[in-house]
Amino acid sequence: MTASHQCTTPIRSTLSTVTGLTSHKDKTVNSLGTFKRYTPESPEIPGAAYIKNEDDTDWYTIAWDKERIAGNIYAGTDAEGNIVCVTDDGSALFPVDMTVWEIPADEAPDNILTEGYQAKIIDGAYMVEHITIAKGTQRRLLAEAEKIIRPLERAVKYGMATDEEKASLEEWEKYSVLLYRVNLENPEWPEKPE
Repeated sequence: MTASHQCTTPIRSTLSTVTGLTSHKDKTVNSLGTFKRYTPESPEIPGAAYIKNEDDTDWYTIAWDKERIAGNIYAGTDAEGNIVCVTDDGSALFPVDMTVWEIPADEAPDNILTEGYQAKIIDGAYMVEHITIAKGTQRRLLAEAEKIIRPLERAVKYGMATDEEKASLEEWEKYSVLLYRVNLENPEWPEKPE
């Protein structure tokens, strides 16, 4: 699955907390530099946009190297380290005014392509804010609960619910209230009803 507009960095599996962030420090993150627009003396394609890093490496020499980009994830970060694009297809990325990070796909966090926009790369470490992760988990669990609650509510409303369905509705509603009350700074998730 390809997600455009995200770039990555190799990461460690050991987690440490730094000002509310989870840092994956054991994995290898390779900075390819910050890419800026430039005009080549003899452009291969006149009128095309070109970008290069501080070492004068043109982005196309990386993006068109099929052997290099295969098996890697690329993340583009802004000046503050916020991931603004992530992709497992480096040829689809055009990272103008971004620092690009290259991460072997087998070393990247499992959720980087889907949740990378909630993360940062700081000094080569992939970092995710705890509260952002907790909010995402809370939203997902609440959506799951609501999918179960809605049909049970209708059964009760129309007098079609069995005693078992009424009891189930009560348990799921209590569960959803407990989900809303979770302290996102230190989440302890309630147990799902059976």
